[in-house]
Amino acid sequence: MKKRTVAFLLGIMLMLGACGQQEAPAAIQETETVASSEETESESEEGKEITVRMTDEKEELKDKDDKDLVLVHYTYQKVEVEIPGNESAASKINGVFAQQIAGNRNTCEQYMEWAKEDKEFRAEGEWNPYEVGLSYECARADQKVISIVADYYDYTGGAHPNGNRGGLTFDTATGNELTLDKAFKDTEDLKIAFRSFLEEELQKDEYKERLFPDFEFDPSIVGDIMTDSTWYLSKDGIVFICNEYIIGPHAAGIFTFTMPYKEYGKLLNEAYLPE
Repeated sequence: MKKRTVAFLLGIMLMLGACGQQEAPAAIQETETVASSEETESESEEGKEITVRMTDEKEELKDKDDKDLVLVHYTYQKVEVEIPGNESAASKINGVFAQQIAGNRNTCEQYMEWAKEDKEFRAEGEWNPYEVGLSYECARADQKVISIVADYYDYTGGAHPNGNRGGLTFDTATGNELTLDKAFKDTEDLKIAFRSFLEEELQKDEYKERLFPDFEFDPSIVGDIMTDSTWYLSKDGIVFICNEYIIGPHAAGIFTFTMPYKEYGKLLNEAYLPE
């Protein structure tokens, strides 16, 4: 199942950079409930609020032959961005998240097949549905950028759940998703600065105790961390995400490294620097 999980999480990360190419989801047996919602607001240039709203939802994906058998619990958040006076940009951003949810739901169909196979080997009364989740958190939302952190997880009955994190950053004015080469003046300069920053950060006690026991800094890990799908902009700086097993075990969790604007903001295109 580990290989299956890796394939799923890999597919999710690819969706970060190719959401516009996803097809509409196939029909699935399901029930839905809305649990709660969260909002993040900030002032736009016109003084009106930019709103990023997350609404919790849950679907029970059932066996097509046995309507009482739940194979997968799929929990996720719907994202709705409102940009006063710029419905076009908001619609474009919302479309990216809608495609992510649809693509993720389609992937859940594969999990349903695996779950059904798995259940056949379980004793009566030992079955627990698989869990698949997708949640978001707004890191920054202003008249320049809207930056969202995405967390994915699954649990298929193993020793622990599996998780992955990604980032999506958009130009507020256009609604276009920003890649590293669009957001920064020179990605090579960024890579050099991040390598130095990362090597220094990993010497700190707060990180050292979470690393693999035999960890030694290797410049090649910079390329594993500094990707178009694992960065975002917070209110404090440029953030890079380091997912599990790159520099530390599952128990260490996901690492984040924030390069403060005060020192590294010069690497970012001025259009995306906070006021």
